[in-house]
Amino acid sequence: MSTTPQTKINQLLQALPSGAVYLSSWMKLKNISNDLQHRYIKSAWLTPIGTGVMIRTGDTPTLYGAMYSLNTQADKHLTIGAMSALEIHGYSYYLPMGRPTISLSAPQKEYLPL
Repeated sequence: MSTTPQTKINQLLQALPSGAVYLSSWMKLKNISNDLQHRYIKSAWLTPIGTGVMIRTGDTPTLYGAMYSLNTQADKHLTIGAMSALEIHGYSYYLPMGRPTISLSAPQKEYLPL
């Protein structure tokens, strides 16, 4: 068993499951400065996918990973609702046409970050 402390990048990569996104604001709370975040991007550990949002390089963000990240890192309370929830559980009886859409529900006056 190793007694050496883990580096910040190892702790960061082990903190979230595959498909999750990393919010810059959450990383700052974990004592990972903006400069260190940029070093992780330059070193190809993380890939930015939007303003203040990154993924593990080579990973593909998923709906569940994004919801997990928002619920845990940004203290949101999102759930999949309406027909989307029924489709996930196999209770849809129609074939959707075009681009799939997902219905999310959140408590009143809880806003999603841009």
